[in-house]
Amino acid sequence: MFYESGSLLKAIQESYSTISQTSEMRVLAPVYEAEVLVLDELGATVPTAWVRDTLYQIINTRYNNNRLTIFTTNYLDNPNVEEELKTLRLRRKEINDGNYNKDKRDEEKKINDRIKELDECHKLEDRIGVTLRSRLFEMCGTLEIKGQDYRKGL
Repeated sequence: MFYESGSLLKAIQESYSTISQTSEMRVLAPVYEAEVLVLDELGATVPTAWVRDTLYQIINTRYNNNRLTIFTTNYLDNPNVEEELKTLRLRRKEINDGNYNKDKRDEEKKINDRIKELDECHKLEDRIGVTLRSRLFEMCGTLEIKGQDYRKGL
């Protein structure tokens, strides 16, 4: 079974509606029972207490039932951004100390964009909480796949 985590959470929320034709357990039973579950985009949903609790319930149930679960996320466990930030800030200072021209202005814009991106970099634990990250540590191995995000080139 494949679910984008936000879509799964939305389906659960919709089951709470008084006009809903389904119940929370009707949504969750196949998720709990699937031999293999792929939960895509873990951490992409705003990390409210309800989101964390619901994801923990799903993941812990699958863990206790010894079900194979594959997670994907764009968040790193330990993003090491400090060194890159330091280098970028030094380069920005060098640009501003010298003769300022169009090429340097373009480079400075790229540097500023990258600094902003790194400043917004969150650890997976920040998004899903310590308890859920701990459970993932117990049940998962990590396979990091790096590649360019084709959407950013559009």
